[in-house]
Parts: sequence; C-alpha cells; structure tokens
Amino acid sequence: MNLETYLIPAPVPAVTAPTAVELLASAGLDWTVHKRPLAALIDQGPGRLPQVVDAAPHVALVAELADGPVVLSAPKRGYEPFQNSDLAELADRLHSAGAVGAPERVEVMRGGRVVLVHCAAEGFTLGETDETKRYTVLGMSHDGTLPLFAVSLATRMFCQNQLVSMAAKGVGGIRVRHTSGMRVRLDQAEEAVARSTALAQDFERHARRLAGRTITLYQALAFWRLAWSTLSAEPDGQHAPLDADRRAWSRWDGRRAAATDAWLRTYNDESEALPGVAWTGWLAFNAVTRWIDNERVVRRSGGRTEAEARAYAALFGSAARAKTKVLALALQSMGGRA
Repeated sequence: MNLETYLIPAPVPAVTAPTAVELLASAGLDWTVHKRPLAALIDQGPGRLPQVVDAAPHVALVAELADGPVVLSAPKRGYEPFQNSDLAELADRLHSAGAVGAPERVEVMRGGRVVLVHCAAEGFTLGETDETKRYTVLGMSHDGTLPLFAVSLATRMFCQNQLVSMAAKGVGGIRVRHTSGMRVRLDQAEEAVARSTALAQDFERHARRLAGRTITLYQALAFWRLAWSTLSAEPDGQHAPLDADRRAWSRWDGRRAAATDAWLRTYNDESEALPGVAWTGWLAFNAVTRWIDNERVVRRSGGRTEAEARAYAALFGSAARAKTKVLALALQSMGGRA
C-alpha cells in the first residue's frame, strides 16, 4: 500500500482583509475623545494670581492618547463628539453593503483633528502603463472644520500625485447632527458615496480625453501661461504686482519662468518614460499638478511640518482648489471636443 495515496493536504486557511476597526487598532488610532470643562486664565498683573473664568458655553474636546490628553477643539456644551471607532464602523458597514471597497488604511491629519479611512475603489490606466488608483475616503474632523463626508480621491502611481480631490468640489457631505453621537442611516452614507463616485467617473473621462489629445509645445506653453495666471492669484501663490514697480514685475515674472521651466522638464521626462501618453494634454496637466503638490508655497500653522501641510492642502486646502481650476483650464485649452 502506498501511504501517500491516502494523504489529504491540509486546507489552506482563507486570508481575510482586515476591517477598518482592525486597521484603526493596529495603527494605534483607536483612542477616544471626551468633553472636559474649559476655563480661561486672565492675567491680573505682577504679583497677583490670574483670574479663572468659566469659558461657557464652550468645553474642551480632549483626545485621550497613550502619552497623555491633547486638546483638539473647543465646541459648545451641546456638542457630542464622534469617535474614531464610529467612523471605522461606518466604513465597515458600507463595505459589507457593497457601497465601497475593502478598507486599506486609516490616517489622521492636523494632530488628530482629522480622521480618514481609505477604501479601495476601481481605478484606471492610460496608455497601458500610466496607472491611477482611486479610493473612497471616509472622514470627519474633531474640530468642526469638516463635516462627516465621503469623497473620491485619485492617486497617480507614477509620481504619487494626488490628482483631484473631490472634496474640493464640495460634495460627499453626510448630514449628521453632533447632538446624540453618530447615528448615520446607511442610505445617507451610500448617497454621499454615489455622488463622489459620479465625480470620480467624470474625472476619468476628462483624463482619457486629455490623454487622447496630442499637443504641440506651443499649446503646452499657452496652457501653462493660463495656469500660472490662475495660480498666481491663489491665496498661497505669488500675486502679480498691481503697480508699475519694475523690480516687483521682474520678480513675479522670474517666478513664472521658473515654474514654467519646471513644468517643461516634468513634461519632457514623463513623455520619455510613458510613451503611451507622451506629448499629450494629460502630461501637460500633470506637470502642473505635480508642481502644486511638491513645490508650490504652502501655508504651515499649528506646528505642522511641510509634509503634513502639503498632504492636507492636497486633500482639502489650496492645492485641491488649484488643481480643480487647472483641470478646467486644461480641458478648455487642450481637451478638444468632448
């Protein structure tokens, strides 16, 4: 008898993707937030104790971290905070309902004031090798700067560029009152996901339109002149001088020339590396968005590093707004007929 005839291979256990709740815990972001009394200290002058004044109706919203509490914001007393776990559970509910893909990662921004869950979504590839991944991002803030939301985000893998944040178009908000904790109807959340997904599909159509449009160098330069004029009027940009100061105009024009040189180098380099989309409006557009994400002046506050400030701006700030405007210019000047 051949014993091997009777040996049955042991079954290989199925590997299941982690849930958003599990990702939250593994990242150490399953901390909670609580309301605490808030008071103001008023200086009474040398040699006198400060006066303690109740800051009602405001309270301190405190994150209970492993290394100690951190104040995140000062909402009014009737405000009921959402917990990070509430957001993760919402992501898992949406994934179970088939509204979003599997949760892939969680992150916080602005010192824990903004919490995000990234769920996989269907991306696209241009010219066989220029891949763009897409994520449905569920998020909320602990400081009142952002609502509970669901947005679509496209990331171009060639340069890790955050192309267009759908948050910049003001969609995806989920109306939930901060008075009784997070009680979100699944259909509300699914509607928000559907709205942001529709915009993501629009963006893919725009990308394919630009990628199918071969342009001349003159067309690229004309587009970049329009882009600079738009970007130089942004709050974080360098405004064109309004007076007749020649030196001011010279400095402004020097910044324009430096930006254009950077865009041209990126455009040439990517056209050599990605022949399937070489010398197209898509690469001329991406030369500008890549510069916005990595080189353009960005505001920093609250002790944030430059990298943190750029990451937030790419999703919700000036970079997201600027890229939305630049996309409209690219379609107008290089997109041809829709």
